[in-house]
Amino acid sequence: MTTCYAQLRLKGLSDFSNFSFTALFISQDTGRKFETNKLKIHSTGISVEAQFPLKKNENAKNCSVRFNVFLPTGRLLEPKPFMGITYTKENGSRVKHTEHEVKLVAHTTSSSQNHNVNQVQIAHTVPAPDGLIMVAYYNYAINESGRKYGVDPQAIGSIVFQEKFFSVAAVGKNVLAYVVFDRFGVKETRSYGLGEMQLGLAADLLDYPKNDKDRLRKAFDLITNNPQIATDLVAKNISLKQKKIGRKLSPREATILHNAGEKFLDSYLSPNSNKAEFDSNKFVYNRSRNWQGSIKEALKGIIYSKPDNCKTCEASPRTLSKYWKPGEGYTGI
Repeated sequence: MTTCYAQLRLKGLSDFSNFSFTALFISQDTGRKFETNKLKIHSTGISVEAQFPLKKNENAKNCSVRFNVFLPTGRLLEPKPFMGITYTKENGSRVKHTEHEVKLVAHTTSSSQNHNVNQVQIAHTVPAPDGLIMVAYYNYAINESGRKYGVDPQAIGSIVFQEKFFSVAAVGKNVLAYVVFDRFGVKETRSYGLGEMQLGLAADLLDYPKNDKDRLRKAFDLITNNPQIATDLVAKNISLKQKKIGRKLSPREATILHNAGEKFLDSYLSPNSNKAEFDSNKFVYNRSRNWQGSIKEALKGIIYSKPDNCKTCEASPRTLSKYWKPGEGYTGI
């Protein structure tokens, strides 16, 4: 039986005594999860090994891990777990430390006695949202659609980011639609594809006549199988609005148009509108508002997960092992 291992190596402080951690392992083959109890981190920053015994149908190469680190006070070092590296002890394998930088940024206080671990801001990393990875993976299709229709790729990327923010759920819905299609059918207001576009709008943009009884099915098949067509339709919809108002839409304006519709965008564009009314986090179009810097990098194929307004966030640029290429289908990574 193979075991999946993980080990931390913290940096940035001279002494990590009384720090601890937990490791959450996931087998990508079966979806099985296992979280350890709190484990010891030595004063040097090197932790004990965390381990996850795998079953026969689970491949060690498909084992992932996320870490939570705890301060001596018991408080979490960072609000969200960060990704780690796993390894095995089979022939030819070696120990692989997950190195993580710890930075404590002190507040300015009036009394020196307040300078302790409970009065600091923690420099931390933010796991990349699924939508950011989707933008990077499909960056060619997004940039090509922007070029073709004269639309800012940042606007298209922002739409893909917000609509695929929870990629697993969004992709699962598309798969489910295939399974139940003949039983329940699809409706004009249901949204699918890389841009999660409503089928009625997609069929209109594809110039399928209203009297074509199969227009929704044909639109469905196209946008759930061809990522380039899916991003082209997103761009085309933006382009049509740009022609009406005589200028390019900003990424924010484009996300409002796509998610809330043209009338809602017109309300936003009105000089008499109260812009604060559009800022609620309950609106899907606001998911991408604070990630513009990261989306810009993702359009180059680079994952740089750092919200724009997070002063204590740190991120290391990385690339994917594979990217979508023209002619490939929709993988739903």
